[in-house]
Amino acid sequence: MQVEQELACTEDHSSAASEVESLLRKPAISHKNKLRLVLLYTLRYEREPANRIGQFTDILGQDAKHAVAQVNAPRGRYASLPSPCHTPPACERFTLTASAHARPSML
Repeated sequence: MQVEQELACTEDHSSAASEVESLLRKPAISHKNKLRLVLLYTLRYEREPANRIGQFTDILGQDAKHAVAQVNAPRGRYASLPSPCHTPPACERFTLTASAHARPSML
């Protein structure tokens, strides 16, 4: 789903929430896919003061509430996650290695 990529990569909460709600109301989308979407939204926007997690779990029912509770249980996970602007050390090494092996420009 394109919306999954948008949830993972964009900062526009309002647009994301509207898109999620629209998809949750479509009968053609399986319950399993709707649940995945709500869980991804939860991981991405649970710290957003105006998040709509409660509304989305109400739409999906008890199993969604239980799944979201499981996702929210390990509150200590934030300490180990990099911020969106942080480059993990492994990526920094790759970037440095790649630039070190780059061909010198011809003047």
